[in-house]
Amino acid sequence: MVKSHYSLLPIMLILLLLCPIERELKAAHILGSQMTYECIDPDVTDDLVRFQIKCTIFVDKFGAISEDQSYDFGIYEEVETNSWSWISTKYDQNTKNKFMLQIDSSNPCLPLNTGVEGFSYVFDIDLPLSDNSYMIAHQQCCRSPLINNIIESGDTGIAIAVEISPEAQRTCDTSPQFNELPPVFVCQDQPLQVDFSAIDLEGDELQYSFCAPKTSYCYDVLPDPEVCPPPYDDIYFLDPIGTPGGLTWQTPIAGDPVIAIDPITGIITGAPTQVGQYVTGVCVQAFRDNQLIAEVVRDFTFTVGDISLSTKESKQNFTSLYPNPTNGLFEIEFPSILSGRLSISNVIGEIVIEKDIQNTDQLQIDLTEEDTGVYVVQFVSSDNIARYIERVVVY
Repeated sequence: MVKSHYSLLPIMLILLLLCPIERELKAAHILGSQMTYECIDPDVTDDLVRFQIKCTIFVDKFGAISEDQSYDFGIYEEVETNSWSWISTKYDQNTKNKFMLQIDSSNPCLPLNTGVEGFSYVFDIDLPLSDNSYMIAHQQCCRSPLINNIIESGDTGIAIAVEISPEAQRTCDTSPQFNELPPVFVCQDQPLQVDFSAIDLEGDELQYSFCAPKTSYCYDVLPDPEVCPPPYDDIYFLDPIGTPGGLTWQTPIAGDPVIAIDPITGIITGAPTQVGQYVTGVCVQAFRDNQLIAEVVRDFTFTVGDISLSTKESKQNFTSLYPNPTNGLFEIEFPSILSGRLSISNVIGEIVIEKDIQNTDQLQIDLTEEDTGVYVVQFVSSDNIARYIERVVVY
């Protein structure tokens, strides 16, 4: 039987309408997340306990999350060790709080035009008391395309989850809560001291460690919680050039001294040696009478800046470098007609463009053949008087 092509028109129209939405969501530029819980009513009924869930997602300032963006959260029960059964979905949870992470303006390697936003989703769930653990989870694509230590970061999603153990249900436990928000930027070759400590309201003993950040094994922009239950996959780490031994979730950032977390205090120390963005997972476990009661995970991307570059940046920028971020095509404007040398390099210092410039006050640049990431654009005039340097983000 011959089918009319007109029968495909409604489907094609739907796909056309959905495509821009998917592109927008995929451009979320996620830098990290965390999920915690608080017991707010141990006696909803004789066999129900109520928890408040708080999920926070961190994105860079170029991300696409809006304040009216709603997400679905799956609720699962562990039927056997690390095997989970979907129970229900909390649909259309909206942002309860949007905030900017505080930027230390005195940070000497803070680049221009930067920022990290946080979006918190808060909702209540009533759980029947069970001898099994529950898990609350959300999955989403995609992480920032500028991350250096994982494979295809711009196409890698994030899986955010927290487990509520039988003991946590029975005792109306509240999970550990992080004391401070993570820093927006840290400096290359400078001593690092970042506080990832938490507080436990029940006074349980807390232990800290690096752990593997997670991603969904489903490839949708917003995977269906019922179709994509846990367990979730570890992200795939990429060994950067010049990193002895490579990077893993145990050693997510190259450092000298080595980047490490104190298992008692939760303080991360060391000195990062490579500029770039590096996703890191930190697990906080709460023990009561040597029994694991709760665990929360903060998944966050550290951005390591070049202190020497930032010192130069403070001297002089181009009159205009637009657009930034860019798809690879952008224009540079100078304050006057100049001649000199232009060079553009990537975050590991490899020069991708270098050429002499003669008598011009503007340039058109094409980086469309290069990988996505951060590039440093530098110009020195022929008389060495005018020096310009600025970063550009290619997505």
